[in-house]
Amino acid sequence: MDILGATRSERAIQRATNLTGAGASPDDADKTVVLGELAAGEAKEVADACSRPMEVYEATVAQVAGHVPSAVEKAIAKTGKR
Repeated sequence: MDILGATRSERAIQRATNLTGAGASPDDADKTVVLGELAAGEAKEVADACSRPMEVYEATVAQVAGHVPSAVEKAIAKTGKR
């Protein structure tokens, strides 16, 4: 499972890249999830801080840090792997 700290549009790009890469298959597309969606169980994106003020970067770090514990638990439950 690939967990992206990204937006839904970036996830779509990642899925397309995975599907065109060597050895990739259509089944791999469902193995890529967005961190906010995995953690929250709903369409909840991590803010994009690229080229934004420091306050936005700090808020994004806090958002990611808040999602990680739940996302890790759900990834373990979903894959059965630690």
